[in-house]
Amino acid sequence: MLKQVVEADVVVVGGGLAGVCAAVAAARRGVDVVLINNRPVLGGNSSSEVRVWVCGATAHGNQRWARETGIIGEMYVENQFRNPEGNPVYWDDVVLDTVRREKNIRLFLNTDVRDVVASGPEDARRVETVTGWTMGSEILTTFRAPVFLDCTGDGLVGHLAGARYRLGKEARSEFDEEWAPDEPVEEFLGSTLLFYTKDLGFPVKYVAPESAKDIRDTPIPTSRVIRSGDSGAHYWWVEWGGELDTVHDNETIRDELRSVILGIWDYIKNSGEFDADTLTLEWVGNVPGKREYRRFVGDYTLTQNDIVEQTTFPDTVAFGGWSIDLHPAAGMYHEGSGAVQRFSDGVFEIPYRCLYPASTSNLLVAGRNISATHIAFGASRVMATCAALGQAAGTAAALCVEHAVTPRELGTHHLAELRRALLRDDAPIIGAVNDDPDDHARSARVTASSTLSSIGTGPGRSFGGGLPGGAADPAPDQAEGSGSGADHRTGPGANQLAVSRPGAAPAPRTDLVAENRATPHPLVDDLGIVLPVHPRLDSIDLLVSRAALEPAGGGDAVGGAHAVAGADPVDSAVTRDGTASPDDTASRDHAASRDDAASRDRAASLDDPASADRTAPSPLVVEVWSTGKPQNVVPSRLEVTTSVEILPGEARWVRAQLDYQPDSPETAIVVLRADPSITVHLTEPLPPGVLTLVHGAASDDQNVEVSQSELLVQWPTRPLRGRSVCFVAHPESEALAPERATSGGNRPYGGPSMWASVPMSPGTPEWLRLDWDEPVEVSELVLVLDDDVDLELNTLHHHRSPHETIPELVRDYRVEVLTADAPGGQADDRDEAQVPAVAPSGAPATEPSADLADETWTVIADESDNRWRRRVHRLQAPTRLRAARVVVTATNGTPQARVVALRAQA
Repeated sequence: MLKQVVEADVVVVGGGLAGVCAAVAAARRGVDVVLINNRPVLGGNSSSEVRVWVCGATAHGNQRWARETGIIGEMYVENQFRNPEGNPVYWDDVVLDTVRREKNIRLFLNTDVRDVVASGPEDARRVETVTGWTMGSEILTTFRAPVFLDCTGDGLVGHLAGARYRLGKEARSEFDEEWAPDEPVEEFLGSTLLFYTKDLGFPVKYVAPESAKDIRDTPIPTSRVIRSGDSGAHYWWVEWGGELDTVHDNETIRDELRSVILGIWDYIKNSGEFDADTLTLEWVGNVPGKREYRRFVGDYTLTQNDIVEQTTFPDTVAFGGWSIDLHPAAGMYHEGSGAVQRFSDGVFEIPYRCLYPASTSNLLVAGRNISATHIAFGASRVMATCAALGQAAGTAAALCVEHAVTPRELGTHHLAELRRALLRDDAPIIGAVNDDPDDHARSARVTASSTLSSIGTGPGRSFGGGLPGGAADPAPDQAEGSGSGADHRTGPGANQLAVSRPGAAPAPRTDLVAENRATPHPLVDDLGIVLPVHPRLDSIDLLVSRAALEPAGGGDAVGGAHAVAGADPVDSAVTRDGTASPDDTASRDHAASRDDAASRDRAASLDDPASADRTAPSPLVVEVWSTGKPQNVVPSRLEVTTSVEILPGEARWVRAQLDYQPDSPETAIVVLRADPSITVHLTEPLPPGVLTLVHGAASDDQNVEVSQSELLVQWPTRPLRGRSVCFVAHPESEALAPERATSGGNRPYGGPSMWASVPMSPGTPEWLRLDWDEPVEVSELVLVLDDDVDLELNTLHHHRSPHETIPELVRDYRVEVLTADAPGGQADDRDEAQVPAVAPSGAPATEPSADLADETWTVIADESDNRWRRRVHRLQAPTRLRAARVVVTATNGTPQARVVALRAQA
């Protein structure tokens, strides 16, 4: 047996995704890191030893624009490329490569920490060393560092150090949690084993071993959904041990779980109730995937109310979006559902104060052992959220070393620096504003070759190019000065709004629907068009058609079965509970001004007026709803109601006048109320900042009981994900302007938070540029590209995307700089025609190039086949720059060039 002592700046114990991301985050800040894991592979429950899929804030596609970025985001995207089939063995190497790539990490696998030396009083315990035994190598190693992280899941290090923690369920009265029990009880979410099956193509028999349980003697066959074609994480409900001690009774729990798996397989193969003759059992897990044990007591304890109400914290360092997901203590033997879930209406924030035990002075925690109640833990415990917490804790640990402070002191004196570091690293954080004094992009003039200023999906638009081809005359309400969202480009390919003029026949269906490759979609459910409003939404054009007239007296969609839950009639503004909003009077006056005949007069129909003498059917009711919080994408508050007459006939464009101007830029939802006689038309793909909601539940797991009272559940995106109603919003929008790429945020939050060009033309690059009045010293240019954070990238591909490389990502680009000593005058001295500018209507501006007499660009990066979101391009030495730009020559499929962030770091 060998003994050794290893010293480092930061020691991370636990090699699950929380520990991996913590170690990588700390190492990237230049500190010396040790990562210790007690298994031969990294990844914890996601590894090939356990094979649980990595879930997070996207919540299987329920949340919107919620996929984690940062380190776990890098692994998600890499796995999508390397491992499109979702092989858990391939995922092991994605995680391992992420760690091995960092030269500042020393990795100790198969090393089980079993001894901790700590000192100090009970309320300020300090970890001095941890000692672990490396199996197979017979090495006993003592690790010493100024800062430690407990990412063990079970909280072993903190426990041995004497940190305070909780076990089980708190009483309802302690934190005023609706879902908590009346009295505290030491019960847990149970542990799980999984199994894989394989179709061999020929009959295979199965003789159950003596340890197999006859599940016909249990509630399982009648209380759980069993399907012969399912395997892996579809059997998440094979869970037990919640009434035991999930750590000390781990072996008992494993044996029981394994006996039930063998019994389930015996039932599938030999009961005669399943088509399973050619199936064989390929793999059964032997390491139980634990869900719950210790939760440390931090300076703040996350609660159910923080999840549901989406509390805003001054020290937010990560977010989650998984439901409060609680399982019965009896697990698979419970006769009711295997889980009950309640969602927040958007992602929720997690504060830094949850990431260190209040009773320690040099210990941070990340993963399922953070400071949270049992109820809140139900939402924060999933692995991608744990990974996000790991990145935050690892960054904090490195800063603690740099400043020689405790975790609490870091939060008190260096919180802004922590949040800046997380935003700079593209970590999963919301609500953060780029106030980094070292980012010179904040002081630059930001310009671009073009900007996608017209938001819509009209025919021929290809994500928002021109308006539909056809007649060139303005719409009637345009002539009255209400404004137009038309793309003002002229020449070949220019498109303008198709208008049915008095006496003119409606445009043929083939001109509008076939040209747009649109799919008819009867308006049997309310639909919500999610779009950015920046600064206002005057009107929206819709491509619709109507079936032959029904007898008079059709149903009224207003306030009917498809109304938003809790809403008053559509001439009222309401809050979520159905009560009048604080500005009730003003809101009602505002809505009333759009009511009945007056609003219909102002909602211009572009239909053929020659049919006006027919019996008029019910109009299409169109509403504008605000979302309540910047990160939410649900219809929370009614702002505007109007209606549009839709006469029978072929597809045509109609206009709904809306006149909505929020106090600040936001994401809004235009709701089209259900009317089965009306058909809208769907197209794909989506422009940036646009999604489609469908009013109706979309739960797909019969083993789960999901609360239906939340708007997120009532208005899912999954039924029409990736498709949009054909629409054009007016006026032109500033939501995708060049300066969005330097304002911080890095993800949709009250708008898309990115720059997007107009659709690219072959051979014509698009560019985003920074100019400074006085030269600035820059050491690196950091580029964050759009990788569609609305797309779920579950590691085992529960919802599989067909694209191995995300189409929204820029593929080929150059990064170029103008140095202070480069030939040419200052930016203000350049000829106006050579100064890049955003053309008034999104038209491409003149592109500066190396052959301009007064500009000589230096290429510092020339990338092709890019498939990553965040790219860092370092200059050989800090250099004084007058300008910098990124020149995009191709994407991985999306028509526009999209840049989420461009930073020029000192």
